[in-house]
Amino acid sequence: LPYEHALGEGFAQVQTLAEKVEQFEMDTGALPGALQDLVKAPGDAAGWLGPYAKESELKDPWNHPFEYAMPGEGRPFDLLSRGKDGEPGGDSVDADIKYE
Repeated sequence: LPYEHALGEGFAQVQTLAEKVEQFEMDTGALPGALQDLVKAPGDAAGWLGPYAKESELKDPWNHPFEYAMPGEGRPFDLLSRGKDGEPGGDSVDADIKYE
């Protein structure tokens, strides 16, 4: 993918996935323990109305799994892509894309 396109795609995917996490929370009353819970119902999720996401949506434009942490740093959850290199930090195409 061209750099700008992949970056734009990454931002859009992070945003969309975050909305799916929030939809899961609205339905079940709790945040998912892992992104996989958006695809397949966890055993304890009363009110689960998914699947909320497809398996393919759990990966960024560079085919790395999105990173999800709950609780997040100063927010209920963190969701991010590590960019093309899959490593923390980085510049341009390697920069992290984080849900704000």
